[in-house]
Amino acid sequence: MSDRLKFMPARVKTAVRPRLAILLVHGMGVGPDWWYPIASSLRRFRVTVRALKMPSLETAGPAAWCVAILRELPRGPAILVGHSLGAAVCLEVGRRRRVEGLVMLACPPFFADFTPPEPPETDLSAGALRRVARFLRRVCQRAGAPPGHSVHFVGTADPWVPVPQARRLPVPLVAIPGAGHALNRSPRLVKKLARQLILSGATKRSSRKAQLNQRQAAKLPGRKAG
Repeated sequence: MSDRLKFMPARVKTAVRPRLAILLVHGMGVGPDWWYPIASSLRRFRVTVRALKMPSLETAGPAAWCVAILRELPRGPAILVGHSLGAAVCLEVGRRRRVEGLVMLACPPFFADFTPPEPPETDLSAGALRRVARFLRRVCQRAGAPPGHSVHFVGTADPWVPVPQARRLPVPLVAIPGAGHALNRSPRLVKKLARQLILSGATKRSSRKAQLNQRQAAKLPGRKAG
């Protein structure tokens, strides 16, 4: 009994490892429910998936979204996934705080020489829309990519995010043929997104944890090798 009690604290200490967190950030005019098709596809990974609810753009600008995400970031490893305005916010947050991965979906490329089409129907006031436009231009015109693994998914039929303009953003681009701005129901995106999570370490961490558990199990008293 005494040998077992001496061994248990060391076993518990080595088994505790932070779980990878995936934070989903919606775009303008929608909420956390927008992520349901994608969040459901991530269940096969041993990760924590959280769809965040961002503050109202009418009472708080996009900068407040950055603050909200920074508050929600865990101490352990995290991947940020953002759509449209949420993608631009994640890009800005990724420049301020190192994350394990950044996945952008249809980030509007608001460069100085880019004239965007009319925005989608929204209940936002003209002042709120101007704040959003200023934020997008400031984020897109900043040079340099965030640290860590990053990727930008864009639909080739997206009227608000033309592929040639999206290539100017400092994040590797993957074009989804025939897809529009709402990428949450694209089967091709779900497949490619899962691949990017593998590249960013979602499954590698699970594999390392499994190997660690096997080594710890081999050290248990009375266990024979083979």
